[in-house]
Amino acid sequence: MVIAKTTSLSESKKASENSGLSELAGRDIISSIISGNEYAQSFSQNSQYRAGGISSCGLAALNCVRVAFQKEQDGQDNVLEALLSADTTNEILMVSDMWSGSSHLEVDELLQLPLFTRNLELIETQYSEESQQR
Repeated sequence: MVIAKTTSLSESKKASENSGLSELAGRDIISSIISGNEYAQSFSQNSQYRAGGISSCGLAALNCVRVAFQKEQDGQDNVLEALLSADTTNEILMVSDMWSGSSHLEVDELLQLPLFTRNLELIETQYSEESQQR
């Protein structure tokens, strides 16, 4: 499993060298992800917590799904590549800026927000205990 955290795409090469990974950049990152490896990308000044809310992870996750589907529907040639860009990361996390609370947000409740009811349809909900395996 490959996990590389970088502050920009231009630094992904440095990060991969520092972590002992082979040279991953651009399409190599995408190929690695498609092969089942994990890749975490971060950008300075972008965080789901930048507005002070400590419980907006579900909000950011649902917005990521919404943005990914929207990019595909809009005819984006390479959705995965678009998701790795700083602009898309900012678009995904911008919704977290609207939440500064500390109470937990349930995904089922978040799906009732107009932002998501217009774009996503809940088909099924499953609950299970967290597994220690990865």
